[in-house]
Amino acid sequence: MKTIQPRKNKTKQKNTVTMSFSLDQETKKLIEKMAKASGKSKSDVVRDNIRYYQWQTKWRRLQEDLKPFAEKHKLQSEEDVYRFFAD
Repeated sequence: MKTIQPRKNKTKQKNTVTMSFSLDQETKKLIEKMAKASGKSKSDVVRDNIRYYQWQTKWRRLQEDLKPFAEKHKLQSEEDVYRFFAD
């Protein structure tokens, strides 16, 4: 018989709050599947994905902000950027 180990709260968040919101069944199942596969709690999965979304949004905004500079200096690849700042 297989023994089930309790999950440990790896984040040990202080000052947390509980929120309630509605999800469609497909999203709920996806969160549960991700939690099971990663060994994380559903809260950790949602928290990690919100943080990743926030990081992606900031990254895209930065890329858009730097686009005129890159076009002005004809920077089209990572190699171009490295060469530009190495000089």
